[in-house]
Amino acid sequence: MRLVKDKTLEPVNVGDVLHTFRGEPVIVTGWREPGRIQSTGRVYLRSMDERGIEGEYFPSVVNCHWRV
Repeated sequence: MRLVKDKTLEPVNVGDVLHTFRGEPVIVTGWREPGRIQSTGRVYLRSMDERGIEGEYFPSVVNCHWRV
């Protein structure tokens, strides 16, 4: 499976800067592929502000999805 951007189907890589649905820039630090059909997997992101908060999010937060 490959994590891709919704609109362009461009592959996402660790270190890419994406924007959340709120327009906030974040850095991709990794991901976890879906384990079963019902799962969406997760994307690990770090905020680009001075706090540098890291977290685990649904791919839709950064307008992405998984492709086989």
